[in-house]
Amino acid sequence: MALANGMKPMLMMLVVQVVQAGVHIFFKLAISNRVSVRVLLAYRFLLSTAVMVPLAFFFNRQALS
Repeated sequence: MALANGMKPMLMMLVVQVVQAGVHIFFKLAISNRVSVRVLLAYRFLLSTAVMVPLAFFFNRQALS
């Protein structure tokens, strides 16, 4: 178990890099298909808000009560 705890930061960094690569590929494909950059940015902000608000509420619910 100690080995897994020591590798956790490295694995999380790898996951973040893979996700970022996927986002860049998605944006490149969308822009090459003539999707508006403004629309892509709006979707990006809406999606990030939809993900972050529940996470913030879940992790800080003790502070809210």
